[in-house]
Amino acid sequence: MAAKKKELESHIVEISGFRSIVSYLEDTNDWLFSVGESQKVFSDMMCDGRIESLVGDRKDRVQQLTGSITPTGNKAVDEACDRYVNFNARYEAQSILLNAIPYGIAVCEIIWENKNGIYAPASFVPVPRQALSFPQDGEYMTPYLTAEDKPLNEPYKFLVHRNSTGDGSRWGSPALKSAYWPWKFKRLGFKFWIMAAEKVGVPSVLALFQSKTTEDARARAKALSEELRNLESGSSGAFGNVTDIKVVDSEIKDFDAIVSTCNTEIAYAITGQSLATNQAVYGTKAQAMTHEKTYDSVTSGDAYLMQQTL
Repeated sequence: MAAKKKELESHIVEISGFRSIVSYLEDTNDWLFSVGESQKVFSDMMCDGRIESLVGDRKDRVQQLTGSITPTGNKAVDEACDRYVNFNARYEAQSILLNAIPYGIAVCEIIWENKNGIYAPASFVPVPRQALSFPQDGEYMTPYLTAEDKPLNEPYKFLVHRNSTGDGSRWGSPALKSAYWPWKFKRLGFKFWIMAAEKVGVPSVLALFQSKTTEDARARAKALSEELRNLESGSSGAFGNVTDIKVVDSEIKDFDAIVSTCNTEIAYAITGQSLATNQAVYGTKAQAMTHEKTYDSVTSGDAYLMQQTL
């Protein structure tokens, strides 16, 4: 019985080969640089609960870091900064600009207000990523408002923030780019799991019978198959010349492993580690500390980039 069961089992995906499969897939740079296409892909990816939570956690970690303003030595300027460029103002601006982490680039417009003779930032308005473009004849690193063909290069009016890796990319380096393939695998996994569940979710029923000749066996098997095929949930029936009825249960063994592996790869893509954001089953304290340190380095890098922009 054990031998027969082993013969009936099969694995859809060999999890150990997952990374080698991904390494041979096509590069995503070309279509990620196309704003219209990548924006749709990014929107779909952010609907994934795992991705949304990881991106939100990374952004929150940056927001929780304590920021400060370096004094200029000019008393009037320092007092104005303390009063108007306070924590709430910086938090509002950073909430918009930190969208560069998942999307690569984020732009916001500063709304200024005259307060007691001093112009100070009153609010910040996000400029949608899909509204931006980089024309061939435009300034290389300056985003343009596509609908108006207007460069967003007015001093102190627009903040352009990039999740930069130092490669000079105009669109920045979106964290979602590295998470694309595991997200796609997981999405396909859900799709085919539903299809497979429809196939194996209802157990198969076997009718065992005895027969004297081969022809008689074939005829009986065909008749019983027709009758069993018409059975519906909750129905019952009686079969003549049947010695026993067997129920063959099926199970999908690889689905959890696929989702778990994809979620781990997504965590590495967005946070640089997995143990601090995934459920740790076999992780040691030393591993946890290493992963936490890696995550801190990632968010510290985000904060340094934000410092340059602000």
